[in-house]
Amino acid sequence: MIRPQFDVTLAIHPHPDEDANLPPRAEVLLNGATFSELRWNRHGFVGELPRLEGGSYAIGERTIGAYRAEIAALNERARERIGAALASEERVLAVYETTEPDQLALAAGALDDGQLAFDGPPLRMVGVDRADWEHAVALFGTERIAPAWFEPMEPAPIRFEAPAEDGLSM
Repeated sequence: MIRPQFDVTLAIHPHPDEDANLPPRAEVLLNGATFSELRWNRHGFVGELPRLEGGSYAIGERTIGAYRAEIAALNERARERIGAALASEERVLAVYETTEPDQLALAAGALDDGQLAFDGPPLRMVGVDRADWEHAVALFGTERIAPAWFEPMEPAPIRFEAPAEDGLSM
């Protein structure tokens, strides 16, 4: 499994109109690629920061220092969550469609040399948001993700007539 990267940085660029007394442009980078741009409003910058689970969120009109502090906290949370997910012995073993179109049910348990480890944590079902699952698969580069990565929810009833398109084949 590759080690997921989630590194948010802020790139400050001078305003292109050198004669104008305008604030600099600020670009939010995720793993070195442009994610969004912070725009100057009346009293501060506004824009979107990436969420660990995918998507984005706004912290409102703030100073560039407040954005730097939020980015530092976001990077720290990412390191902690990625580390915990990689250290967990529990992995997703199967993915099931549910009666809710925006939710999946994950069967989770411990693996020992690719086989179900009967001395590990018990097999359990975990409900997750479909978009969070898709983002995690892209981030981790595998479907053998630790369920600890996700915000757990009670799984909706499983639909047995159709396996998940992106589910694991057992």
